[in-house]
Amino acid sequence: MNSEKAVLALQITYFKNYIHELEEDIKNVQYDYSKRILEGSLTDYRKGLAEVQARWEALDARGKVSGLV
Repeated sequence: MNSEKAVLALQITYFKNYIHELEEDIKNVQYDYSKRILEGSLTDYRKGLAEVQARWEALDARGKVSGLV
């Protein structure tokens, strides 16, 4: 695994762990205002995860293409 993919793997793990924590916090929060804030953060982290996963897939595809040449 090259260094770019290693960094992306760490980022993916971080996002997944934090998303899980936010989902648990949302289940246990008492106030609607706090819940909305956490849901906004959850949306942002899900977008971040999607971006990192897209970069991972692009690197993966680039590696497969260069392997064919």
